[in-house]
Amino acid sequence: MKEKDRYEEFLCRGCGASLKNSTTMRRKDTPYHICKTCGTAQCIYKDLKDLVTSNNASEDRNDDHQMEERFSRMEKYSGYAKLVMDYGCGNGQLAGYISSHGVPCFAIDTHNNSIIEHIPDGCICSISMVEVIEHLIDPEATIQTLSRLLRKGGTIYLETSTIDALLRFGEHDYIDPNIGHITILSQFALCKISENSSLDLEVINPTSFIMRKPSE
Repeated sequence: MKEKDRYEEFLCRGCGASLKNSTTMRRKDTPYHICKTCGTAQCIYKDLKDLVTSNNASEDRNDDHQMEERFSRMEKYSGYAKLVMDYGCGNGQLAGYISSHGVPCFAIDTHNNSIIEHIPDGCICSISMVEVIEHLIDPEATIQTLSRLLRKGGTIYLETSTIDALLRFGEHDYIDPNIGHITILSQFALCKISENSSLDLEVINPTSFIMRKPSE
């Protein structure tokens, strides 16, 4: 069976289109399938547990200047938040920084993800999701879950490098299975995921986005 035929059954993680006619690029001997509809690049495994990554989320990955800029963007586009959730928190560096500036923030990652099931709908003001969505097998399902938790007018502050920006600037090193980057969404796909999650997408810059829940 040809490699292309093996992936006919898979749907794009960005827009839901069939990957039957997708093009392929290889990174670190791993095929990434490029959706013809939305351009999202994704590596497909029958069992993604077989994919071992070298990304160490237990280490600090941002300096104080990066944290300050990130917090400033969140304040500007999300407004004053009474309760923030940092989703995909790693070692909790960002959550700690937000809390240190007087904004209550709790952190969620794989070790305590089940907590989400017990959070009431519509109670969170803002959710930060920094360098997380590119690691997800089903980004739309995750965004829909987070949307449910947001109050009206609440926001998801999201950082990720889209495939559009990466190809434009030639930064192909980001497309790397060894650091767990298995879903490199296009900006079109982010719009589609937002729309399907009843959120409005706002572009801050090529790598920073706001998904906002309508006030009414």
